[in-house]
Parts: sequence; C-alpha cells; structure tokens
Amino acid sequence: MPAKLSSDPPVGLALNPGPRARVLPSADELAALDPTWVRYLLTASFQDFQTGRNTELDWVIQNYRARGEIILALINTETLGELPPADPNGWASYNARVANLAQKIATFYRGAIDALEIFNEPETQEILADDYAALLNACYPKIKAVSDVPVISAGICCGVNYPYLERVMELARDSCDAVGWHPYGMRVDGFPFSDWGFGDLRTSITRARAIARKPLWITEIGAELAYQWGAGIEPAQAVAEYLTRAFGLMRELGADSVARAFWFTWRISEAGWGLVDNTGTRRPAWYALQQQAHLPPISITRVQFDPTTLSASQQLGVRITVKNNSNAPLATQDPQPGFVYTEGDTFYSRGFPDSPGAMRVAIDFDGRVGVDHPYRWGLGSPLAPGETRTITGAIRVQTPIARNYWAGVVQEQIAWHQDAQGAQRITVQPSVEMRDVKITPTILSAGQFLQISATVVNNGALPLATQGPDPGFIYDEGDSFVSRGFADAPGNFRVGVDCATRTGIDHPYRWGLGSPLAPGEARTITGLIRVKHAQTQLYWAGLVQEHIAWVQDRIGPQAIRVIESSGKLPEVVSVNFSVAPDRTLNISITIKNTRNTSLPTQDPQPGFVYAEGDTFYSRDFPDVPGAVRVAIDLYNRTGVDHPYRWGL
Repeated sequence: MPAKLSSDPPVGLALNPGPRARVLPSADELAALDPTWVRYLLTASFQDFQTGRNTELDWVIQNYRARGEIILALINTETLGELPPADPNGWASYNARVANLAQKIATFYRGAIDALEIFNEPETQEILADDYAALLNACYPKIKAVSDVPVISAGICCGVNYPYLERVMELARDSCDAVGWHPYGMRVDGFPFSDWGFGDLRTSITRARAIARKPLWITEIGAELAYQWGAGIEPAQAVAEYLTRAFGLMRELGADSVARAFWFTWRISEAGWGLVDNTGTRRPAWYALQQQAHLPPISITRVQFDPTTLSASQQLGVRITVKNNSNAPLATQDPQPGFVYTEGDTFYSRGFPDSPGAMRVAIDFDGRVGVDHPYRWGLGSPLAPGETRTITGAIRVQTPIARNYWAGVVQEQIAWHQDAQGAQRITVQPSVEMRDVKITPTILSAGQFLQISATVVNNGALPLATQGPDPGFIYDEGDSFVSRGFADAPGNFRVGVDCATRTGIDHPYRWGLGSPLAPGEARTITGLIRVKHAQTQLYWAGLVQEHIAWVQDRIGPQAIRVIESSGKLPEVVSVNFSVAPDRTLNISITIKNTRNTSLPTQDPQPGFVYAEGDTFYSRDFPDVPGAVRVAIDLYNRTGVDHPYRWGL
C-alpha cells in the first residue's frame, strides 16, 4: 500500500536545471530563504548509471540537506539522457531502464533524500497517459523494494488537464503515494482579475484532489513578470502577491488536499521567472516565499472585500480567514465579528482600545492619515491550535474615491504578524451623480434658447428629494432661481448651470428633478435659457444638494457663442388644425419671411408624421444652429419643449 505522508507546512522551492552558478542558490542564500523542501532534477551528466550516485545531488545534499532542507529528487528524461521511444514497441525496455535507475538512486540515497518524483509534465513530452501509467507501475515496486521513500507521480501541467490525470489514476493509482500537479496560470480567488489565466486555482486543486483520491504535491507553481497583470500593480509586486495568495489558499484547503507546494524557481537567466534576478538581487517574491516558510503564530489565509464597486453610504463587507499555526490558544478582544464601522471611525473612537497581546484582524487603505489600520475586529473567542476561522465585518463608506484596501493581523502592542494581505481596489461612487451633460447649440442668435440636458443617477439606497422648477422650465438670461420664485430648500437636489462671467448668485439657473428620484433610477433633466446678449461665454453644469454641498460641479463645460439677431424674426401668418378620419391631427402653418435674406432651414420635411410622444430628437432631427423651423407645443407637456418641429 502507498505510504502515509506527513502533513508538515507545504513550502518548497523547485530548482531549474542548469549550471550551478546560474540556477542554484548557494548554501547561505538558501539558508536565508529557508524553505522546508527543495526539488532537484537529476541530470545524466552527473549520473553514475551503475551505482545510482549523482554527484550534483551529492552537492545539494551536502549543502542543503545538511542545513535542514528536505529533498525531493526528480527523475526525468534528462536523468536517463534519452527521450521516450517514438515506437510503441520500445516502451517496455525503456520503462525497465527508468525503473532500474530509479531503484539504484533510491538505494544509493536511502535516508539522504526524502521523496522521489517520477517524471515531469509527461503530457508536454507527448507521452500518452497510458504509457506514463505503465512507467509509473514499473518504477513504484522497484523503488519500494529498497526504500520507503514516498513516490510522487509526475506533475501534470497546467491545472486543467483532468482527463490525463483521470487516466493515469485509473491505471496506476496504487503506484504513487501522492499525486503531482502543476497549476500554472490559475487566478487565485479572482486575483489578479476575474477572467485571468486558464482557470481558478481553488477549482483546479479541488477537482484534481477528487480525481486523485490522495493528497496532491504541487511540485511546481509559479508566475512570470511578463504575465498580463493589469493596470495598477507593478509586475514584481504582482508576482509576490500571487505567491502569497496561492500559498494562503493551499494552506486553507489543508494538508490533505495539498501536502507540499514548490515555488518555481530560484533563477532563470534573462527571464522573468525566479525569486532573484540575473545579479542575484532579491525580488519581492523572495520575501513573500520566506514569509510563507516562517509562519507566524497566526496567519491570514484569505481576504475578501465585497462589493468592489459601491455607492457612498453603503457597506463594504470584509471577510478575513485566519489560522492558528501555534500549539496554544490565541487570545482576542472586542469588537466582535460583524461589527460595522463608519468611514472616519477608528477602534479607539468606537471604544475598543488595544489590549496587549490580543489578536485582531484589521483593515488599512491608501492615503490613510492618523491611526493605522483603524478598522479592527476581534476573533470572537480564543482561536484553538490549528483552528481556521473566518472573521466578518463592514465599513460604511462615505467618500467617493477609488483606492486600495488590504488586511493585516496584529498581536496588539507586540507585532503585526501579517500585513498588506489581499489588496483590493475599491471604487466608491457618489450616492448621486450627474453625467451626460449637454449644453447646445454652441452657436445661436440673441433671443434663441440655450438647451440644457443632464442625466442624474441615484446610486444610493434612499429616494432623492427635489423641488421646483420642474424640468423644461425656461429662464431668461439674467434670471435666477430666486428671482423666479424657486428659493433653495435645504437638502433638495437640483441641477444648476453657471457661466464664467456670472455675478451674484452662483448657478443662477437651477432645475429640480420633477419628482423624488428612486434608488437605482436614472433621469434626464432638461431646461432652457433664453439668451439676450451677443457674447462668447463658458457654461457648465453642477449638481447641488441645497444648503449642504455641490455634489459635482464644472461638468460638461462648453463655450457658447451668441450672435446678434440678423433682423426681424419670421412671422406666423396662420395656423390651422384639423382631425382626419384616421384620427391624425393635421397641422398647417403659414409663415412669412420679413427679412431681406433667405431663411435657412433643416429637416424634417413638410408633411412628416410624428407619433404622439415623439420629439424631433427621438426622430433624429436634432436642432441645427440658426435653422428656422415651425413647431407645435402642448399644455402639460414634459421634457423637450415644442417636440414636434418641421423644416420649411
């Protein structure tokens, strides 16, 4: 029967083959990093095929194992020095040669190596699952005849090749003590973003473990600087964050799912892989792996913020999963999980000062001033040795801003055991916002109307109160909402328009929303200003909560040119209305050109038929500056004035 594996912390380093000076850390360098395990590939150039001895493995044992590292030796095609046979008839003798060499290596290094892995990513070497299973079946009894060293099946790439694993397990399940798996390019619970990579790491491991029916050894997992990490994070930091999240996830899943995990790799020259660069300078991932190899008494295994986009006054949910890595219960303090802070609070201001030695989880964020990690929660009760627990809480956000939040775990007045975990960009939108501002036309004559249009969106949870004047109201240049009898009522929302040379009351032209704006509702507010004076003027719009604040201002700035009227306006001579048998309202308007020049016009052509509820905008006949049209308006109309317009 396969040997039972221990469940020590699954932290290892997978070393890439190559010249020692370029790909292997020195003994002192590895001691500084201090992973629990090292995975080393045996190559034929150092291999004695008679005795099983490998002189480079001797160096690894003398320099690494002597300092406490545990060795996983990898046997692959490079060890034998020959590729798998192209002829199917050659597999029996090939398997025998591999199995005999594996037995010699296991014999020679009995007690000096701690596990043997049989081949690396066989599917990428075009080895069929049936052929690899036969190889594994040949090697396992040979090794077990001379050693009790655990035998690990080949790491299969890249996290989603379940059919290959299923077939190998079907044919050779009892010929390995644990199952290798290489889940490259897998996002970690949505990091770095929701559709990144080949799939989800949690799903990959969980599904592979179910197929294997025994613990997985993640004999390679890694990430490259050149991966597409997205905006807002520097690649080296992204790799370190990925490493931290991946190991946190594997610890959360437990040793029965992931018994060992090896980060790839120390260094690859002229490449974005590795813990150090070409000069040996440590990258952020080096420090991240070192932290994983030296667990504090309590560690964070998972951080979740939800939602990542929300409105001011809503609650940002926080879920932080922690694990007690020590052999003693961990004390804690208030506030209890589930406590809700309001932005600007601190644990001090809410009456929960730090109690020396107590464990709490905490949240900090970009641009914070004052007390660090102001939002802290206790664990609810002492955390038992080995126990994992998820702590929840919430922060009621207030300020519209996009910034990064992250988690830490503190032993109060002693140490931060972890910080900067699970960094997530959170976007807080205004509870109400104005967008799609249009101020048209940009050129018009004195006496014509400047048209205002703006869409107001309620992102909050409560209706927005408002007041008059209603949308569509017409101001004359020089009016103000006060002069027209619509003085500001505290707390009400209105759209306002201002201009660069205005004197007196700011944003003198204001319009209400027509009625309270429901949560989630978007509404377009329109209004008109009859201009009087020839000038070029900058206009813009804002959104005000009266007597409280301008929620937004200087939105949609637009230069407007008003020119002198070129003479008398055309005169309407007669208007006739008649209803046809089909209930169509027929309109006949006679106008007279009182100028000595022709009148410009535009579509739609005379005779065009509108349906009730249409406007010249909805029928794709927007107003052209200076063009003359006849138009019909009606009592109790809302929205665009004179919605039915025809050219001449």
